[in-house]
Amino acid sequence: MGMPQMLQKLSPKINKKNGFLILILVGLVVAADFVEKDFMCPCEEVLRWVFFVFYLFIPGFITLTVTYCIMCELYKEDFASQKSDVENKGQKTPEERREQRSSPIEETNEESDEAEKSDDAEGPRNCRFFLKCCIPTVVWIILFFSDGRFVACLCTELMEGYADSNPHPPWEWCHKQRNLTYAQQRAQTSHKYSKVVGFGCLFFVSIIIMIYKCRVIHKASKQQTHKQTAVQDEGIPLREGARADDS
Repeated sequence: MGMPQMLQKLSPKINKKNGFLILILVGLVVAADFVEKDFMCPCEEVLRWVFFVFYLFIPGFITLTVTYCIMCELYKEDFASQKSDVENKGQKTPEERREQRSSPIEETNEESDEAEKSDDAEGPRNCRFFLKCCIPTVVWIILFFSDGRFVACLCTELMEGYADSNPHPPWEWCHKQRNLTYAQQRAQTSHKYSKVVGFGCLFFVSIIIMIYKCRVIHKASKQQTHKQTAVQDEGIPLREGARADDS
């Protein structure tokens, strides 16, 4: 088989998985630019810490949740194909079954060895899968700190009057010599606390989605384990019956 044919067969998997990660990374760059323009540094120190934590962790957690859910669907086909391959390997020809009837102990040892190997390989596979889902979150953290505005907002003492060449500075509400009307004060307060409530809702929804997805995967894995156990239990009486016939 030539190289073009091999690349043609591998292209669907590359486009589905790695292409999705590339799309997420590009979307993060666009989202970082939007967040930078939308960000407003509050005057209160407590709110500065709250905004810093929210802008750092909640977009990263939402990205992790979305990536995890979509990557699970993309990898579901691979997991199903791997399980079918294992099941096909377990199917024996009539001649092999007759040979295994004469040595049921060896058959049991082979099945236990295969089960141990599959269990040992499942852990590293899940770790690689989770690390791949964390790539967009790591990129978001890098973009967050590379912007500089969020760290500057956290470390700046916004207590004294100052001059800013920017006609619309991000913390113009903190200017001590500026008299705000009641409507402006209400707008300022609404703007800050609406962001807090919005980030809280997004974080809560992401947690619900992540818990639901993990429960679905755990339930499917448990059902698959029960099926394999039932198949092995059905094979034990057959081997015992064959042993009785031989005796």
